[in-house]
Amino acid sequence: MSHDPQNAFFSKASANSDTHESVPIVEATYVDDEALFLSASSPKALDNAINILLTELILTFAAHGFQINWKPGKSEAMLRYRGRGAQKAAEARLHEGRTQIKLPTSADREFLNVVDVYKHVGSIASSDG
Repeated sequence: MSHDPQNAFFSKASANSDTHESVPIVEATYVDDEALFLSASSPKALDNAINILLTELILTFAAHGFQINWKPGKSEAMLRYRGRGAQKAAEARLHEGRTQIKLPTSADREFLNVVDVYKHVGSIASSDG
């Protein structure tokens, strides 16, 4: 997966673009706990950003012989769509009655669990702020 560094994937201009150039990843940090934040101008752009991020994480870790534990409680996401198409985008994420994000490179239908509240080392983060 690659993207055009001059036209970030979350910008309105790139939402309709099919042209991308390769940009090498030059650094990857390995830590036990990591939090990533994505924001986008539309539900469609957010879905695209999520796909790019997850693909790059999986491929980068695999290239170095690492795997990410995607099980609930180990890797989880908070997801909030806003704007036109938000309800449709949220409904598209439902799988077996739960909101989940299908991992883009998973042949065996692995999912990232979506939660409203995440508790970690005495801190609580929630999707409603």
